[in-house]
Amino acid sequence: MRIGDLIPWLAVWGAITGTLALGWQIWARRRAPRPYLKVELGMMADKHLMFGHGGIIDAVLIQVTNLGPLSVKVAGAGFVSQDSAKRRLHFVGYGVELPQEVGPQRGLPILIEYEGARKAIALSKPVQAWVRTDTDEEFLSPATQVIRPGANGYEDNLTPTMYQPSR
Repeated sequence: MRIGDLIPWLAVWGAITGTLALGWQIWARRRAPRPYLKVELGMMADKHLMFGHGGIIDAVLIQVTNLGPLSVKVAGAGFVSQDSAKRRLHFVGYGVELPQEVGPQRGLPILIEYEGARKAIALSKPVQAWVRTDTDEEFLSPATQVIRPGANGYEDNLTPTMYQPSR
């Protein structure tokens, strides 16, 4: 048998192994762990015992929990506008500087000043919080009514203080 007779068989063998290697890479990438964050929205009021810096009077809490097996870097957070445009309103929280690394099975509380939040959103109506990672993946909280009927401040928060109807 000459080398010239083996060339077609080597070409077939190379094509098969190359196809298998490509398939393996695609399969491995699809099964690779991805960021999996749970975002919750709530209200903090008079939590003096939890924080050593004089306490927090009133703040809106965006709680980010990393449920995945890898660390995730949170790059931004805020609220989804309540108008039909669904714009992303970016807020800077205090007590934490973003971007911030969140380890596996760990949480990150992002506190947003109450007066600043109510200028842009109506806390008495359902609102969604968003969190964006450094890989530009976005995670949303369920629509939550932060201030419930009958609670102190419910009537004051039916519309944002800087409300501008969209045209």
